[in-house]
Amino acid sequence: MPCRGMLGRGFLTGQVPLYFCSLWSKNSTWPSGQPPLDGDNVTVERGRMLLLDTNTSLLNLLHIQ
Repeated sequence: MPCRGMLGRGFLTGQVPLYFCSLWSKNSTWPSGQPPLDGDNVTVERGRMLLLDTNTSLLNLLHIQ
């Protein structure tokens, strides 16, 4: 993504990567409409970025592809 702008006292120009990160705690992150519950098996698909922004339930399995 091309970017130009001021950064502190310098000048920034060039490519700046921008990533979307889902929040673990948000219902919209999960196909079931709610974060995983105790005993759940959870798979995080390749290329998906999650921010673990809360304490998790006691999961049975966490699989990160």
